[in-house]
Amino acid sequence: MAAQKFKKGNCVIYGPSGVCFVSDIKALRPSLEAPSRLYYVLSPAGHPNSKIFVPTENKALTGRMRSAMTKPEIDSLLAGAIGKEISWIDDRTARTNFFHEILNRGMEEDLLLMIRCLFERKRELQKSGKKLSGTDDDMLKTAEKLVKEEFSYSLEIPQEKVEDYIRSAMGKKAG
Repeated sequence: MAAQKFKKGNCVIYGPSGVCFVSDIKALRPSLEAPSRLYYVLSPAGHPNSKIFVPTENKALTGRMRSAMTKPEIDSLLAGAIGKEISWIDDRTARTNFFHEILNRGMEEDLLLMIRCLFERKRELQKSGKKLSGTDDDMLKTAEKLVKEEFSYSLEIPQEKVEDYIRSAMGKKAG
């Protein structure tokens, strides 16, 4: 049996579930016929009574788990994101699929760039009295939630202060 990458008590980011804590690592049998397998038991920070069971040897699912970023990693990420962008994709289906992929991976730089892309599009549409589509708006809210949740946890600041932190960090580097 391979060594586990995460330990009980670790804070991890699990794809679109966001910040989770490894509340346990235990052997479970998914059915009577199935052999016992070792699982990470994750408790989402926003829903501590919920549980997510991730087989420790399932590379596809454990590949969606990563350690929460540290403050230096966040600062480096923000500095590195200056000048980068995701171009708007006119084809709604292709755009939705692309953004869903970003949300499922949960990689912060991609999420930041996705937020910037959607926010700029939203601002552009507002000038002509229009709004983002419901799907785009939902994806923007989901991406913002994931970023705010992780940054709030890692920086030990309230979620309401995360946008100011990002603006300040990126403004310092850009200006």
